Amino acid sequence: MSNRVHVAGDAKAKVGAVGKGMTTNDRAAREILRRMLSVEHKMGLQAFWMKFLLLPDQNARVTRLAYTLELYAVLSGLVLFFVADIVDVDADGVLGKISTIFAVFSVLNLMCVIACCLHLGFAVVATTGPAGVVLLLQPLGQEFVQIVIGIVSGLIAFALKLADRTDGKFCIAQ
Repeated sequence: MSNRVHVAGDAKAKVGAVGKGMTTNDRAAREILRRMLSVEHKMGLQAFWMKFLLLPDQNARVTRLAYTLELYAVLSGLVLFFVADIVDVDADGVLGKISTIFAVFSVLNLMCVIACCLHLGFAVVATTGPAGVVLLLQPLGQEFVQIVIGIVSGLIAFALKLADRTDGKFCIAQ
């Protein structure tokens, strides 16, 4: 009896044998990945934003995923510098305090995105099979949604901070 880890007796280990020695989960993951990255099938929800993976060069898909994660981390860092200036610990008005709450939420969200993207970047490069890629596509979609939520909360915090600085003078003509 042999499996992937231990080869029994005189049996030779065959590297790269397609279809042989695969578990049911590996076959299912391969089929899901083919459907997800196929031009004929609609893409799954976790990869609806990753249409660039359908480009012809199949060998560079892992590299593209790693670049996407790096881009997410850089984008989150740039927005983080902007949002970090909005946090005002000594806010006087109600809008200033609400602005600080939104800014802190945005900062925490973007920091979570950066930490997850750095770990997922290593996981994308280190994955060895289709099951690993399928498992990594779902967190990639989640990180994209987290970036959007972080940016929107940062913009809300910025708008509330500007509204707090007007001191109730919303009318231009008096």
